Amino acid sequence: HSASRRFVTEALIAAISAMGIAAVGIALWIYPTLLGRNVATAAPLFTMLFVVAAVRALLEYHSELLFAMKRYTGQPIVNTTNAVVKLTLLYGVLMLSPVLSAGSLNAVFAITYLVSVVMTHMIVAPPKPPSLGLRTPAMTSSPGSAA
Repeated sequence: HSASRRFVTEALIAAISAMGIAAVGIALWIYPTLLGRNVATAAPLFTMLFVVAAVRALLEYHSELLFAMKRYTGQPIVNTTNAVVKLTLLYGVLMLSPVLSAGSLNAVFAITYLVSVVMTHMIVAPPKPPSLGLRTPAMTSSPGSAA
């Protein structure tokens, strides 16, 4: 139940972020200089970066979730890991390709999200009681019989 609620919450955050970037892209398609002439040259990029916008919002959500759940040590660990993963992947993409494509940028952010969601939900999940491998012996004899 809790996992499905988190999934729905994350899907809604991603959808709202994607719709926001789509709205900006549509507005710039209709009025390219709406945000100034400098932004007009980059306007086509807005519509190609749905994943980037959604993942940025989701990474912020993960950070806030860890804080709200009082996982104070998990928050900097997840945030630092996200930064290292994103930096490493961006470095690799930039070194392998002279042109940064929207697809490669979206892939970098999608992989960063996957790392973040796995780490965050592992930290947020309630701890399972430790299993020591001990089993209680089964009653093999009836109460009245001699052992």
